Amino acid sequence: YDSCDTGILPYQLYENLTGPLDTISNFSTFSSKDPRQLSLLPGMRLSSCTCPNEDHPGPAGVARSAPELDVFEVTQQGKHSYASQTYQIAPFDSAQQWANDTGPGGNAVLYGEDGSVSINNYKGTPYQESVSGYAIVPDDGFMDTEQRFVKYGVEYFPDFDGNGDGTITWYIDGLPTWTARGSTLDGIPSMEIGRRLFPVEPMSIIMNLGISSGFQPVDWNPLTGVQFPAVMLFEYVRLYQEQGKQKLTCDPPDHPTSAYIESHPDIFQNPNLTIYPREKYGWPKNELTTGC
Repeated sequence: YDSCDTGILPYQLYENLTGPLDTISNFSTFSSKDPRQLSLLPGMRLSSCTCPNEDHPGPAGVARSAPELDVFEVTQQGKHSYASQTYQIAPFDSAQQWANDTGPGGNAVLYGEDGSVSINNYKGTPYQESVSGYAIVPDDGFMDTEQRFVKYGVEYFPDFDGNGDGTITWYIDGLPTWTARGSTLDGIPSMEIGRRLFPVEPMSIIMNLGISSGFQPVDWNPLTGVQFPAVMLFEYVRLYQEQGKQKLTCDPPDHPTSAYIESHPDIFQNPNLTIYPREKYGWPKNELTTGC
């Protein structure tokens, strides 16, 4: 997020919690009373308007955040399994309802036939908004079936110019499932937030096997439900980049990371640290909230 406006404030609200009106009157799906419940985020620590010489990884005038693209997160519904394919964002849309018009020239494109792909009804939590599609997963790619390796993928074009030109397309079994266009995340004047961008920062690829009732109720009965050991197999992981535009580094000059990580090791290495330690590092001043 590269703007310097209400989107970087705690809860996406004025300091006195009186506005913007559209933020106060449109809650997330998790609340219907507290105006702060659209967002419980503490505000953007490393905004584009961070003051000079503050604790910021740099460069000056460049916002830094924690982008996340989920290639697939699988749930079972009835006779089939489905993958949520998601871009997690902040700040949030009104009622976390992102622009998902799938008509001609719309913000999103759905592929597939017979309703195999849809916009995900799940919109997120007060901690992250989910721009997400929902697609059927082949039945033969699981344990106790043929255990066929299924290709999953995501192709994204970063919004380097910040003008909404980026796109993200997800794939299952080698075929596209859905595309999010830059207009999906246009600014919202009534909420006083600017355009949310498709990721331009360096990211890493992780593969993890987890289970949580946060996705769906879990049947722990070993006879009817989850059986251990449970295994997720990977045949290969491949990364492709456009010819002449290859960038393979976690520490590019336009978004450096190494020095900041080395000077804040506990934030990145302590798995039990869930709240930013302000008492140790402070909170960087910025032009909007404190002045420089």
